Amino acid sequence: MKQKLLALLLVGVLITTAGCSGLTGTDTTAPNEDTAMGVEDSDPSTETVTGDNLPAGVTTNGIQNSTKLIDTHIEQLNGTAYRSKIAVNSGYSELDNSSSTTSSGAEQVNIVEVIEPSEDQHRIDITGIDKNGVRRTSSIWKNGKYLNMDRSDAPQGANYTRTHGMGTANFITSVGKFTAYAYLNSSMQQLNYSVAGMTTVNGQDVVELTATQETQLDGESAKVESTMHITPDGVILGSTVTTPTKDSPLAEYEVTDYGSATAEKPEWMQNIPAVTADFSENNKLITLTHNGGAPVADGTSISVRQGVSLSGATTLSQLDSGEKAYLYYANSTDSDSQQLQVSTTKPSDLSNAVSLDDGKVNIVLNGDVSIQLTYNLEN
Repeated sequence: MKQKLLALLLVGVLITTAGCSGLTGTDTTAPNEDTAMGVEDSDPSTETVTGDNLPAGVTTNGIQNSTKLIDTHIEQLNGTAYRSKIAVNSGYSELDNSSSTTSSGAEQVNIVEVIEPSEDQHRIDITGIDKNGVRRTSSIWKNGKYLNMDRSDAPQGANYTRTHGMGTANFITSVGKFTAYAYLNSSMQQLNYSVAGMTTVNGQDVVELTATQETQLDGESAKVESTMHITPDGVILGSTVTTPTKDSPLAEYEVTDYGSATAEKPEWMQNIPAVTADFSENNKLITLTHNGGAPVADGTSISVRQGVSLSGATTLSQLDSGEKAYLYYANSTDSDSQQLQVSTTKPSDLSNAVSLDDGKVNIVLNGDVSIQLTYNLEN
């Protein structure tokens, strides 16, 4: 059980080593981070458990098909607003000897995710605490196709990044579900759950499953206990792994605000210029619009590239909220080259401008905030 327990607890830690969290040195507080796990309203009663109450993959004898149970849970989350939390505490000597733990330096990991599909908004806040008690956080905010990150270890020293049209935006939307799937699958494979009965959590009827197993922690024999609450239609509202020797759980997962969660815009977004780009005039003109947040600093370098034949850079004057900048490639009068031009007013004559071809166009702003925008053009 010792090595199996390591795999269970390190699920969250491994996420921090995979490059998707970007744990930073800032001290951002996750939304409602101190929210307690769901409150159980009554003692479980096995008398009320029937086939109609049991979710897919569960019988009166316990979990019979973990894959079906987890798949049903993920399917129920798809397209639904919810808030989830995964917390892992790996502060034991058995875990300290793991290369995965020492490589990330994280002993505690907390991942809070809020999804609001109707608004196409997605927020993830990740907190890690290392062996020395140093707290590191990373916050990600996806609004439509734009992905924003608060991270102090970004390339070129930028504190914040903003991207559009890159694979990262799609990947981020699956990070929470991937982590939950790995944790739930690991716990169900390693612990033998039995049905304790029906109970209510936060006023909702759920099936309660429990498991107990012996293991080694800090060189001592220890009992590991787990409790899981699942709605009859298969939403796993909570799963905890605890030991009597520790006040806080070794690992926990919860889903709250199911069907009603709101992904609130983080305060740090005021530090990011919400810049968007639009194409017009037969794709000759790029309109850069500042939609709020910090200004684009005067002298910020901007490059526009398409393929290998069209690439150039220039600098922007300060761009504040509500202002626009106009960019286009102009044919050179004395050569076959094209020069990237920028203007604070919309140009009236674009007869010498180059129409961009179908395909991807990359716009990069390098300044205090790293902004990388990718658009796929179709004439």
